[in-house]
Amino acid sequence: MEDIVELLASVEFFKDLDQDQLYGIAKRCRRDKYRRRQTIFSYGDVSADVYFIKSGRVGITIFSETGKEILFRQLGPGNTFGVISAIDRLPRSASAVSLSNLELYRLTESDILAIMREMPDVGFRVMQDLAFLVRSLSERIFEFTTYGVRNRIQAELLRLAKANGHRGGEVINIYPAPTHADIASQVSTHREAVTREFGHLTNEGILEKRGRNLIIRNLARLEEMVGEFN
Repeated sequence: MEDIVELLASVEFFKDLDQDQLYGIAKRCRRDKYRRRQTIFSYGDVSADVYFIKSGRVGITIFSETGKEILFRQLGPGNTFGVISAIDRLPRSASAVSLSNLELYRLTESDILAIMREMPDVGFRVMQDLAFLVRSLSERIFEFTTYGVRNRIQAELLRLAKANGHRGGEVINIYPAPTHADIASQVSTHREAVTREFGHLTNEGILEKRGRNLIIRNLARLEEMVGEFN
């Protein structure tokens, strides 16, 4: 039970709750484990559980008409997914796939809705999360309709940098580093284009790969490059 409470305390939805409230939610949670590349739910499913990631990574994806898998988001420990279907009670709008060995806890639709009614702070945090998602998707639409491939790759690196925090212009812990294929999927290009741009950014002294860490040495310059349409 303690590990579930510790996870819930790290989840944005529940950050304002006290220990008794967290324990109450923990009692309603169920645990799931997945191996790499297993499907958690698929586009169009009528399931509505909400998931909280204990360990591992999840990809939120959808397939194009030609069968190409498009990766919308990658999520890690402490992140939540699946809440949209719990709220609007419509089929899943995307698929969720394990990108690594994965441990999750989940709440049923009825449980999360009951918690939101009983604890207004949770409902407010859920609304904030959905607003953030809308803003993020709007930003991506702008990038896809405005930027060239190189700029989209740079913008994705900038997004990863800001998500991981930075110190003095240097991002020191994007870990694990995304693969070139992952980034290519997120910005709708091919892996070779990502490899070329990574090489260019490395030669410019902006990017460095160190083991499984991806280091961005000059965040300000990367931001400038995103606005320099290529």
